[in-house]
Amino acid sequence: MEITKQLERSKYFIIYYRVMESNDRIRWKKSYYVYMDAMDQVIIGTRVDITEIFEREERKNDLLKNALAAAEQANKAKSVFLSSMSHDIRTPMNAIIGMTKLAKMDIDNKEKVLNHLNIIDSSGKHLLSIINDILDMSRIESGKLIFAEEEFDLRALIEDIASMNRALIDEKKQSFETRFIHLQHQLIKGDELKLKQIIINLLSNANKFTPDKGHILLTLEEIKSTKEEYAYFRCSVEDNGIGIPKEMQEAIFNPFVRDGIGAINKVEGTGLGLSIVKSMVEARGGRIWVESEVGKGSKFIFEFAGTIMDKSDILAEDKVEKKINTNINCSGVKILLVEDNEINVMVATQLFEKLGASVETAANGSIGFDKFVSSKNGYYDIVFMDVQMPVMNGYEATKAIRESKHEQAKIIPIVAMTADVFAEDIARARECGMNAHLAKPFEMSQFCELLNNLIVGNDI
Repeated sequence: MEITKQLERSKYFIIYYRVMESNDRIRWKKSYYVYMDAMDQVIIGTRVDITEIFEREERKNDLLKNALAAAEQANKAKSVFLSSMSHDIRTPMNAIIGMTKLAKMDIDNKEKVLNHLNIIDSSGKHLLSIINDILDMSRIESGKLIFAEEEFDLRALIEDIASMNRALIDEKKQSFETRFIHLQHQLIKGDELKLKQIIINLLSNANKFTPDKGHILLTLEEIKSTKEEYAYFRCSVEDNGIGIPKEMQEAIFNPFVRDGIGAINKVEGTGLGLSIVKSMVEARGGRIWVESEVGKGSKFIFEFAGTIMDKSDILAEDKVEKKINTNINCSGVKILLVEDNEINVMVATQLFEKLGASVETAANGSIGFDKFVSSKNGYYDIVFMDVQMPVMNGYEATKAIRESKHEQAKIIPIVAMTADVFAEDIARARECGMNAHLAKPFEMSQFCELLNNLIVGNDI
């Protein structure tokens, strides 16, 4: 007998087996055998139903297998993503380096140099957008995405976005239309910058994947509100482009997954844009989805809420369209530039001097502080302060200036000019006494607008 043979080799014998019941359900059993009297071959046996335990373990094993498969898939997707990133980053870098060399070779041909510089400018902006996508995704995955609460005009925002994207759309001779439906509360409170980023991303995709002479429609509709203090909106971007297969319509919102369509893979970008958009929308309690048919186009729709603001709550100056004066005259303005990077010093100094200002530089916060406190009252008009510097950083230098006994200590404008661009970086700059924040790299229009505000606001 099998049991006796097993007990000859061991003090006990355990066996697991299945039993088919009358209702065709399988039950799992565990039997345990041991000699009560080996001489007389008396064996005691017990049997226990372990179906629930077995099924629970099976479920755990299935979960572990699925988790392992998901982890392997994620790692594979990240590897593919990093490979794609290497290509996407090197492409604009190649253009920047190549066009720089050509510009040097064609230095006497103004038309060619201008063309090379335009390509360098375009490639630099594309590279910056890739870096911004990667940084945004990093913040989202670490749970450090911070939203601002500010008052803004929703209609004006949409019109501004439409104006910003007009050049790209005109380049492909696409028709572009904006629609407002039942818009009753255009003055709301929320994160204007992130809402702008979401819509621009969707419009950028529509522009990329819609053929020349195609059509793009941006619609903002106010929908029924469930809370008295909030207005609810539905925004959509619709195109008649290549469309997305049904099986890809969920995957396109996943990080590290690039669309499995040849035509899409040829389009530049990180593949993170829609994942970032989805995370931003959902972090504010909204939702986003896509309706699409291959060969007919796509419609991306998202819903969001904003705190309702009375018109009286919005300052009149905020309602007036701001016109940026890039031809401001800084003649007579004395600037203290505190920056440790020599190239950044050269770029900023030349920009300031082209606007008529005179510049003195300091290689770190300690030198900058010493220069300021030893200067006569009114000698410097503005301080531009880098943040990450050796010896004394920009935050420490600003705090030291504000706490000094110099007559201008409390009133001189100090501007953070830094690559630290997240909300907490801006907040920290304010906390230590800085008046404004200028993110590197900056556009000339941003630079001039800030200077203009400081000059006018402080009667410099």
